[in-house]
Amino acid sequence: MSSVLNNQVNFLLADLDTGLAFVDIGETSDDEEMRRRDFLNARHAYDPVLQLMQKATLDDVQNEAIRKKLTLLSLNRSRFKLSRNS
Repeated sequence: MSSVLNNQVNFLLADLDTGLAFVDIGETSDDEEMRRRDFLNARHAYDPVLQLMQKATLDDVQNEAIRKKLTLLSLNRSRFKLSRNS
């Protein structure tokens, strides 16, 4: 695997981890505004990964790793009703 592709994959995985961390933080917050911001930040991780993933040439293992994290973030996204306009 080229170092450029490896960097792309690592970036996508790190972005998803960051989004999942924002969801975890938002779940524990008692402050409604902070929860909203955390879930919005999680959304800011989700959308770009979807776009970048379409442009990257991933092998099956990389694709599966990214899709698993996208699914986790997507489930949380729908649970907290993050809208596109938030």
